[in-house]
Amino acid sequence: MTKKVMIVPDLQVPYHSVSFVKKLIQVAKDWQPDTICFIGDVLDFPEVSRWTKGGRGEFEPTLQASLDKGITILGQFRLAAPKADIRYKMGNHDERLEKYINDYAPALRSLRTSDIGYQLGLDQLEIKIERDPFLLAPDVLAVHGHERAYSSVLGRYEGERIKQYGLSVVSGHTHTPVLITTATGFGLKQKHRFGMNVGHGMDPKKCGYTKDGYLNWCQGFGVIEVVNGVSYPTLVTAPAGHFMFMGEKY
Repeated sequence: MTKKVMIVPDLQVPYHSVSFVKKLIQVAKDWQPDTICFIGDVLDFPEVSRWTKGGRGEFEPTLQASLDKGITILGQFRLAAPKADIRYKMGNHDERLEKYINDYAPALRSLRTSDIGYQLGLDQLEIKIERDPFLLAPDVLAVHGHERAYSSVLGRYEGERIKQYGLSVVSGHTHTPVLITTATGFGLKQKHRFGMNVGHGMDPKKCGYTKDGYLNWCQGFGVIEVVNGVSYPTLVTAPAGHFMFMGEKY
């Protein structure tokens, strides 16, 4: 029996790449995964970021528009794969609005409307929110990547998490796709593990907050195929916004 899992990278709406997101939705429609995991930072919430606190950005009337775009994208994934088990892993950017309310308007915490699941209509879309790391596939833990300090050395974060959790790990957060593998044990008692960062789905042209325009980020996404209880990972990267998957160019 085969189970198919698709891992959607950080989109950070409204900074997402519209064309790349459309391609990811098409993959979901064509491949029909059993599980779709949004690895975190679906929303950016720049209006309530600590970087805009006290500045012009905090007063921009764009928050609802960003939420509406997020709702639309999530709804399109649901329509593309109506039978999929869809999980929404909270990332540090997704947490910004709730943190903002906790820090500056705690009286609003009791309102249903202060919950991101309510704001995005996740119950109606039959999407489960995941606030903590969770098992995505056999021996595969899904984290966003902000739970522990990350390294600028490519692959080091993934290797450290494998050692700490004793499991394979999929993540986002750093926007740098990488797939590493390792094994522990001896002879026939080896355990094979992998660490996969699935990159990002943003539009670099919208990332005007970089001082010199330099980004080492790469668009991508991940898939896992589970066969007889064994998880097989594939990292798909998208040079110039295009990628190959299942023998087709998207």
